[in-house]
Amino acid sequence: MTDPEFSALEALVQRPVKTGNTLKHFLDAQNAPRRSSDEQRLAFGEKLIPSALALIDDSTEESLVDSFRGVVKPKLQLLRKYAEIVGDGRMIDVVDRVMDIRSR
Repeated sequence: MTDPEFSALEALVQRPVKTGNTLKHFLDAQNAPRRSSDEQRLAFGEKLIPSALALIDDSTEESLVDSFRGVVKPKLQLLRKYAEIVGDGRMIDVVDRVMDIRSR
């Protein structure tokens, strides 16, 4: 494979795939580890947060609200907890924005 072909394939693979899956469905399918070590929590968070961020459109307030449609408060708190464990400031900001919008 030539370098341009490889670059095109690599760019395609690295882009998140829009599967029609919603954040609600994704979070409902996740089982957070219980009674686990810090390493296991970190590993789970490192998988959870980037996948969740790929399903969130935070370009406008409306799109942000649509991204979190159906996501209940305990799931928001779960996202925030794992964002703190991983140290992902963007997810923390997004969850805080959603919680602020919902409190209005």
